[in-house]
Amino acid sequence: MGRYIGGFDNPAQRHSTPDYVIPVQSVRKAGWVTPESISTKTEQDRTVMDISSAFKTADLCDEFAGELEVCLVQFRTFGGRKSFSGEIQTVSTYEDVALVRQCLEQPGQGRVLVVDGGGSTRSALLGDRLSTKAIENGWAGILVFGAVRDTEALATMNLGVMALGVVPARGTFNGTGVIGASFQVGGVEFAPGRFIYCDMDGVVVSARRLHELM
Repeated sequence: MGRYIGGFDNPAQRHSTPDYVIPVQSVRKAGWVTPESISTKTEQDRTVMDISSAFKTADLCDEFAGELEVCLVQFRTFGGRKSFSGEIQTVSTYEDVALVRQCLEQPGQGRVLVVDGGGSTRSALLGDRLSTKAIENGWAGILVFGAVRDTEALATMNLGVMALGVVPARGTFNGTGVIGASFQVGGVEFAPGRFIYCDMDGVVVSARRLHELM
């Protein structure tokens, strides 16, 4: 088993404070930074992530009121990144995780995955393992019209996550649903190629990238 070793290099410090050993699997699962995660993260991904959080939805609404659709659903924030944005990719499914995983295993290129889970909170469509995949593959965030789990871990991750609520039960892996279809939630049309902005004030969507114009 691979190990991530914490402690001190100074022998005197090591004598007074024992080293501790954390399995690498636990480090990856929690979304903590490891040398291998640093090496796999490209400079382009870092740039996209930095740009995607440099906005406020309230300011966007003031500046581009005629171009924005404001989602009326009251989503909750669970990820470590409190604001995130990007081009939309969609997946529609009901209490089934398989297509969500399929999307997050692909290069995100700074996009946001919007999951239409039919509003169900009976089973989670996202947890810490899929969120780790999202980070590794360069997704900016995930918006779930449904439930998530592993919320303590999600709160420590460099990923935007918003959802309706929390439930410990996981969804099935039957592969039901569709990727890339447009749908409406809370008075907003979510479709691939549109742009989404999420922060503590809510969720807004536009037909073009806006915050770089401010």
